[in-house]
Amino acid sequence: MSVAAALATLCFPTTAAAHGGVDDDGYSNYESTILSIVPAVPGLEITTYGVAGGIRLENRSGQDVVVLGYDNEPYLRINDSGTFVNLNSRAAYTNQSPDANVEVPERASADPTAEPEWVQTSRRKYVRWHDHRSHWMGTQPPDAVVAAPSQRHVVYEGWEIPLIVNSKPVTVTGDLVYIPPPSRTQWLLIALAVFGGATLLLYVLRSSRAMLLLALLGALGCSAVIAASRATAEDVVPSRRLWPFITGGVVVLLLLIGSFSKKKSGPPLFWGLAGAVLVGASIAYFKALSFSSIDGAPDADRIRWSVVVELGLGAAIAVLTIVSAIENLMINRSVAALMEEHEANLAARDEAVADGFPVSLDPPSAGSTPMTHPPHSN
Repeated sequence: MSVAAALATLCFPTTAAAHGGVDDDGYSNYESTILSIVPAVPGLEITTYGVAGGIRLENRSGQDVVVLGYDNEPYLRINDSGTFVNLNSRAAYTNQSPDANVEVPERASADPTAEPEWVQTSRRKYVRWHDHRSHWMGTQPPDAVVAAPSQRHVVYEGWEIPLIVNSKPVTVTGDLVYIPPPSRTQWLLIALAVFGGATLLLYVLRSSRAMLLLALLGALGCSAVIAASRATAEDVVPSRRLWPFITGGVVVLLLLIGSFSKKKSGPPLFWGLAGAVLVGASIAYFKALSFSSIDGAPDADRIRWSVVVELGLGAAIAVLTIVSAIENLMINRSVAALMEEHEANLAARDEAVADGFPVSLDPPSAGSTPMTHPPHSN
């Protein structure tokens, strides 16, 4: 039954490997959508998910639903008893990986007409899998995309997944569309504008309270948007889900520590660290600026705005903290030099007084002749 245990991962597919226009972190330039289920089956819901051919099927119809594989062999079976997989189906193995790079047992690849060997993988009437009929499998983009990468293309028009519902054929039809990626240069210019605006505003205000408020709002708002996207993504590794929560928490913690330890002049260095963490958080999702579709983000532009705001705002806070620290260092050195010069003047005056020569530390008045020696009497 070890094979059955391995196939239970059908409900938890692995992350997507890189294809032409598809990234393994849940970014893509392709979008797969379902157009129709013919004939319609009440209680049968089929949707796409992710960016690498994810199909989600939920059977509340009370009928026996069989999904056919690539050779029209029985692949999945979903009914009121749960979900079953046919160990003699090639799709049962290749669909575990978005790139189909899985070793298929000989029995599953030799005869698609063999008697199904059903193994139950779940008691749920719900299953999801990577179907290679609904997503781009190439390592390079399609020829039409290579020829015109800035135009929208229908890559697979009317892809089909056949079903058998109570011994009657049902066809799921969809389209795979290439969507041109956004202009990364444009979004970087927006990040530069955010950096310039935040830097100018905070430098003019010279307010630690304004810096703290802006950093908190930026960290919490942007991290919340990215975290919501990663939390609902179905093909993202756990570390990617946790990262925005971790970075957002670290930034808030550094800002609060800095607010309790801040000096009277300039922002505390903890705020500079918070800005650096914001920059790092934006870099972790920098790919959002280069792909048109993001797993878990119906509105990809919200993720992009969050990334560029984190990048620009974090850089502004870090730079201003560094500039303030340098200014304070220069002021302290100037004050120290003045104090040292004053002490040297005092020492020179004391030495002159001790030798019997009156010495004034004040500059001579206009038109007067400085007296460095007492007048001699004849």
